[in-house]
Amino acid sequence: MISVQPAADGVMGEFPSTVTVAMSRSLSWVPDGTAITMLVELASLTVVSTV
Repeated sequence: MISVQPAADGVMGEFPSTVTVAMSRSLSWVPDGTAITMLVELASLTVVSTV
């Protein structure tokens, strides 16, 4: 699973990690197409939170 680096901002630091937990749970049952979309969105959040 993609690891999310906490941002300096406390809110953004908590949000991606919460999304990661939700995504990891969702990926066990969502269709592959949806899973790929969610991973792309998660990757985008990771980039935004670490910049």
